[in-house]
Amino acid sequence: CTSNHKQLCLAMIMYMGDNDQTISHCFRPPNEPDDANRWSWRAIVFPYVNDKKMYVCPSAPDWKYNAANAGTTVPGEAARDAGISMANVHSAAGAPIHPSGQPDAKVKTPARMILLGDHGPAADIPGNSIDNNTGFIRGINPPNTTHYGKATRHNMGCNYAFADGHAIWSKPENIPCKQSECWWVIEGKHP
Repeated sequence: CTSNHKQLCLAMIMYMGDNDQTISHCFRPPNEPDDANRWSWRAIVFPYVNDKKMYVCPSAPDWKYNAANAGTTVPGEAARDAGISMANVHSAAGAPIHPSGQPDAKVKTPARMILLGDHGPAADIPGNSIDNNTGFIRGINPPNTTHYGKATRHNMGCNYAFADGHAIWSKPENIPCKQSECWWVIEGKHP
């Protein structure tokens, strides 16, 4: 799973090289709220990976990215399941800025900005982004038993891939998200 994170992160870096050093959007169209009408980062970077298995965590094999429209930039692709997701935390207006669609040059600390993490679907949770609404444990809240498994399926830890291309395993509570340091945003902290 850590290897898949790293490979997908490197695919995102290759995408940036071909797209004015801009990080892939989490979703396209970016303001469309309905997964039935949009596609995700997975389809955007798929040409650089060309393997649907990369989006599957071996510890969560039921969360396959294998539907007919998987890997295609067509409306509805965003509704597909996957075990690895793009960080989309702090998406509210006025919040710190998450990486989706941002110029790479704006990232203050690439080695400490999360692009991808373990995730998976549930009845009300899409499997393509880690955002404020998913219940994903980001290290600032006590364990939420409903969604904690998404963040801790690897020996009570999670895999993360960073903007500089490296991937790690960490316990979610060790990932900073506070005023002085936040690994989920391009600023590196809460402004």
